[in-house]
Order: sequence, then C-alpha cells, then structure tokens
Amino acid sequence: KAKAEGELEKKLKAIVIPTLEFKEVGLQDAVSYLQQASKQHSKDGKGVNIIVKPNALRGQEVNMTLRNLTLYHILKYLAESTDNSLVLDEEAGLVVIKSTDPFEDPFEH
Repeated sequence: KAKAEGELEKKLKAIVIPTLEFKEVGLQDAVSYLQQASKQHSKDGKGVNIIVKPNALRGQEVNMTLRNLTLYHILKYLAESTDNSLVLDEEAGLVVIKSTDPFEDPFEH
C-alpha cells in the first residue's frame, strides 16, 4: 500500500526550478542555493526548510545541470548523487539530507 503524500512532499513537487547549474559546488552550498530558490519559486514565497546532517558532509562536490524539474526530484537526485538519503519530516516540515551509512557516527571526527 502506497503511503499518502504529505503536505511537504506536495509542496516540493509544486515548486519547479526552471534552470539549475552546479559545477564543483559543495553540498551545503548547493542546499543553501536550493533553499533560496524554493522561496523564489514557491507560490507562498516561503519556500522550504532544508537541513544537511553533519554526517552527510564528506567533501563531495556537486556537478549537475537540470531544467524544469521539481524541487522534490532535484533534492532526491542531489542526495543520491552524494551517497546520501532524502528524508521528509512531514510533522516538522523539514527536508533532511543524511548519510545512508547506518554505522557512521556523526560525532566522530
């Protein structure tokens, strides 16, 4: 049985980013840009809250050129391309990018 689409997921799928080009951009910088773009392209002008867990930041660079994609699909691709996962916290209204490694300790340096 498919889970019902929540409000956050609907909002992410309603925000379309016309053009996007990242060349050797850090994950945190890419997310910061997308957070601003979400405000610019959302109907309510509020955008969405996106956080990156510390264990997702491993120095990877983002390279992508995309056109007319929803923010949901951009974030999903961004997370996958950096070996992370995308989690939608519907209750808090947060988009979270976190490491896919269940054994990675976020407090280890």
